[in-house]
Amino acid sequence: MSKKKGKRLSRPARLIAAAGMLLFAVIASAGLLWAAIAYFGLRPFVSVEYGMGLPDPSVFGERAVSYADAPSKPPLGTSRIRIRLKDGGERTVFLTAKDTTAPTATGLERTISTKTVLAPTDLIENLTDADKVWVEWAEEPPFGTVGDYPVTVLLEDVSGNRAKVDAWLHIRVTNGGVTVEAGDEAPAARDFLMDDYTVSAIDGLDETALHTPGTHTVWFTIDGQDYPGTLNVTDTRAPEAETQTLFVAPGTPVAPEDFFMAVRDGSAVTATFLNEPDPDDRAFQQIGIRLTDLAGNTTDVTAGLLFTEVQPVTVEARNTPLTVADCLPGREADAVLTQTFVPDRVGTYSLFVLVNGEQELAIVHVVDSTAPALAVRDRTLYLHHPVSVGELVDSVTDVSETTLSVSEIDWNRAGAQEVTVTAGDAYGNRSEATFTLTLVSDGEPPVLYGVRDRIQYVGEPVAYLAEVFAVDALDGPVEVTVDASRVHSNDTGFYPVTYTATDSDGNTATATCRFTFVRTAVSAEELHALAAEVVDAVTTPQMTRTEKLAALYDYVYSHVRYNGVSDKNDWRKEAANGIRLGLGDCFTFYATLRALLDETDIQYMSVTRKGGASRHFWLLVNVGTGWYHLDANNNAFANWRCFMWTNEQCAYPPGFWNFEQSVYPAVATEPFSAEAVIAMEKDGTLFGQ
Repeated sequence: MSKKKGKRLSRPARLIAAAGMLLFAVIASAGLLWAAIAYFGLRPFVSVEYGMGLPDPSVFGERAVSYADAPSKPPLGTSRIRIRLKDGGERTVFLTAKDTTAPTATGLERTISTKTVLAPTDLIENLTDADKVWVEWAEEPPFGTVGDYPVTVLLEDVSGNRAKVDAWLHIRVTNGGVTVEAGDEAPAARDFLMDDYTVSAIDGLDETALHTPGTHTVWFTIDGQDYPGTLNVTDTRAPEAETQTLFVAPGTPVAPEDFFMAVRDGSAVTATFLNEPDPDDRAFQQIGIRLTDLAGNTTDVTAGLLFTEVQPVTVEARNTPLTVADCLPGREADAVLTQTFVPDRVGTYSLFVLVNGEQELAIVHVVDSTAPALAVRDRTLYLHHPVSVGELVDSVTDVSETTLSVSEIDWNRAGAQEVTVTAGDAYGNRSEATFTLTLVSDGEPPVLYGVRDRIQYVGEPVAYLAEVFAVDALDGPVEVTVDASRVHSNDTGFYPVTYTATDSDGNTATATCRFTFVRTAVSAEELHALAAEVVDAVTTPQMTRTEKLAALYDYVYSHVRYNGVSDKNDWRKEAANGIRLGLGDCFTFYATLRALLDETDIQYMSVTRKGGASRHFWLLVNVGTGWYHLDANNNAFANWRCFMWTNEQCAYPPGFWNFEQSVYPAVATEPFSAEAVIAMEKDGTLFGQ
């Protein structure tokens, strides 16, 4: 069965009805109102402090359990909200938020310059209120005027709650002061000022104040008015000092200050003896001294003291002995040096001098303040061939060790250029000398050595460069190339071979010889086996190069007998005959020794006599001291043994060892001493061939 809906009132009608009900509630008697509240079990009206948030729903009555519709932060004034009841129903209640609490803040104490203007908020912090707050001066401070001012800041919130906050404002031109260490540089004027002021004068910021610990007033004149600043000078550093040893005549009084070459401290320093000098003590004394500055910082030092008639002297380094006149000028008659001393090394030395029969200690400081003596001359050298700076100097002399340096030289530019050589010694003394260096082209070709007619064996590899090399006067050893294009090494016959050497300047030397190819009677392997057996028998691995050479020479000299017969077209055959048969002529001696040397690292060159009615053969050998003649032929004049001889030693008999010197390197001129060379080999002072 349905119920008939009633007619819904219009919105204006509903508002009028609600107002009527509210009026009724207001004018109703207390009994009727509380009867209604008791009936519903709720408090319909609740007030809270604004900004505190929603209260617990139970403030509306014990039936209220939660909010159905409510703002998280109630706005200022009365709000209509919905709450849920324990029985599941909802009701409308009214919550009124009121602001009854005045704003709070903490007043500050600020120091500013006369050029600064603050807002009221600049003198408070921790401003607290539930709503917007207006901040203003109770009375604006006199900005721009130096002074100390109590300040009141007024606070008022939206609800009209008011409060006052007290603060302090200090207006200054100068700040709280500057602290510096005694002796440091003066601080800048801006370090004392609160702002960017133009200072026309400063008084009190002087050396006296900066070196005196304590508090000092400094006056700054700005726009015609004087303002005080504070300079705090501290002294936390102990004095530092450089002491010296005193050498004073007997009876001369000495003060603590006499021992110092320098004293460093930020304030004034006084010196006192820790132990007094003994004027009767002629021995060296160690004196203790205490330094004390104005702040009471102390430093203890020691210094030497000697009562003596001889004062320390300084002399220039030299190679001649020290004299009495150096130590005691004008006292030569009553003073004598007890030892000879040559002041050729920089340093400090002590020696004794007899003065009127009494021994005195003399201290001599040797210095080197003289620049090296440097001699140069104009020179002409070759393009592309730099030389060391030492080769550009005729002489450099100095008592101390010297070093040389030279200005940049363009070794690739022909013509004259100015060159400066600088000599410096170990003590910073320098001297310079300039000369003209002229660079010219090298027109001399290299010299080819060892290009001679040879015998070679058919079908075997050809060692064209064996015993052949080239040396240039400027480049030293240079590469040698071989033209053997006309050689047919598999056929017997005579063939030309051409050697060419070119230096770095393009100069070329050429030489041609004849290679004769014959068929071998003794193979290279067979001769090697024969020679190796002899070398193993007469030498040891511990022998030096010279000792091995002597042993092999002695073997050939004593083993082979001269019979005047040999096949001079086959040196390998004759070497084998020399070892197996021990018979032959000079060619056999030569070939046998050559085969044995091939088993060592000894450098040799084959030599054939130039001119004469018959041929003769021997060797040139170099063990690291230059080239010498080596001939083991024992069929000769009265007991000669040509072991490492010079050209002069080979001059007799005339023409016997005559050879084409132009194709061989120069022979040494100093007689060979086997003992000396062996000693050099053993101690490592001979560096090889």
